[in-house]
Amino acid sequence: MADCGITVDDGDVLSSADVAASMLAPGSTAHVLAEEGVREALTARGVHLVTTGPADAVVVGWTKSFTFEALDAAAGSVRAGARLIGTNQDPTLPTPDGPVPGAGALLAAVATAAEATPEVAGKPHRPTAEAIGVRVPAGELRVVVGDRPSTDGALAAQLGIPFALVLSGVTKADGIPRDPQPATVAEDLAALVRASLDHG
Repeated sequence: MADCGITVDDGDVLSSADVAASMLAPGSTAHVLAEEGVREALTARGVHLVTTGPADAVVVGWTKSFTFEALDAAAGSVRAGARLIGTNQDPTLPTPDGPVPGAGALLAAVATAAEATPEVAGKPHRPTAEAIGVRVPAGELRVVVGDRPSTDGALAAQLGIPFALVLSGVTKADGIPRDPQPATVAEDLAALVRASLDHG
């Protein structure tokens, strides 16, 4: 953001990892199947990370460290009574080389193996909508910008604000949905900003 000339601090940024961490009480324990960002958010919340034994929750996010052993351990913790919390349900993650399995794919594997229904932190689920409502004063929300109508568009609908679809992620020009119908479609974020400035 700083490289783009936008002044922000940590309080201006809300990630699904932050929301997932907020769903756990300080002092609780979590078995984590995710990368360092999720671990940092949980630690900042005062959640104790465990690798063996019982846990209050299993938190699943995106990670390249997804193995059969990791799946077995996470599912075992859930079957033993831990809550199953996912940072998000995105089935894929866009990369320059095309989509790769996302956090939602990994969460689905754990949920299936544990025969459990996960609680999901990320958009468009209620925990993220509520976290946005706490951080942004009423009437100051303007638009949700994103590349995935099923999450970004659904969040915009839940918040009652327009959805601006950018085609630089998972959705392409031939896949623009009718429901939810984007208020604006742009090739990328820069094009969206230019169009917004042109229209005052």
